[in-house]
Amino acid sequence: MGGSHDHHDEDETEGPVILAVSDRHPRSRTIQVVRPEPQDTTFLAATAKGLGITLKHFARNFFLPLKSAKDRAALGAPHDEK
Repeated sequence: MGGSHDHHDEDETEGPVILAVSDRHPRSRTIQVVRPEPQDTTFLAATAKGLGITLKHFARNFFLPLKSAKDRAALGAPHDEK
């Protein structure tokens, strides 16, 4: 048999780490809460990146408009001549 199913001395468990169990109510437990790092909980970096992309698109569309009315008409839907 392979060694992949052997029990190791390491105490790795899935789920929360139980720190204490109440004597009066055994189902009442104290668990260790794993808090994420501050840089993982804030959205400031992602917000700044998205705002930068939005401002870049705005500036490109506002300050570099299409060259002429002919070019704008060519991009639109074809007109029906009746």
